[in-house]
Amino acid sequence: MPDSAAIPGPMTQQPDPLRSLSIELALQIAAALLRHRPPARWRAGGWFDGSPSREWSAACRLLDTMGLLDRRYDGWRWTVAHEGWRTHLDSMPPPANLLDLLLESFIGVTCFEARLPVTRRPFAPPPDFKPVIWALARCGYIRCEAGGFVWTDRVAPMMIQAGEWTAEGRSLEDRAAGTKSLADRIWGSIEPDRRACLARALSTKSRAERLRYIDDRWTGDRLRLAPRPKEGWHVMPPDLPSAVDEIMTRLSMHTG
Repeated sequence: MPDSAAIPGPMTQQPDPLRSLSIELALQIAAALLRHRPPARWRAGGWFDGSPSREWSAACRLLDTMGLLDRRYDGWRWTVAHEGWRTHLDSMPPPANLLDLLLESFIGVTCFEARLPVTRRPFAPPPDFKPVIWALARCGYIRCEAGGFVWTDRVAPMMIQAGEWTAEGRSLEDRAAGTKSLADRIWGSIEPDRRACLARALSTKSRAERLRYIDDRWTGDRLRLAPRPKEGWHVMPPDLPSAVDEIMTRLSMHTG
């Protein structure tokens, strides 16, 4: 009689990464539709009229296809309550030919909300995006780099279709930011009456401490008075050290 230990047991079916990605994208799109609506609208039968843009209209149609929304003459109604979304999507057959549309819609609605960068530089996503970011990484649309995440060329067709990247694959966000150096952007966000105070705060610090001080307060468009809340991932801009050196030179010239 054969050794029972040598008899293989039933094989555990591994989740399909592309199916998992489709589910995570649909969940994020649905969450975006509810983000600014009262909890009463989250239940099955909850109604909303809203399609404020082409991107949101496309998102509603996709969720209709996946059975989460139902189109009515006066708007859209949820067919599944918020807490049942994942169970419903897990029980559905794999969505056919929807992944590119889901990804394009995800890019469109998250950019509409300004919650996820479309830069080609490393970025730190909000904490609630962790499941979809890792799902994107497993499918090759994002890679982890230097403590942050970077969109790969695989997502280029969807980024171009969404109008976020040029036909050459360059991010419009990067092109806009590239018109000014990081030092210029930081300097321009410091009110003149704050410069002397900032110079005093930095004058007794080492170069590493100055870098950490600025990095803790720079939000991408302004220099905060207090450090940012510590949450989620954070990636230091690669050009920040040289920008801080330039800021120190300007502070000494303007406050010396």
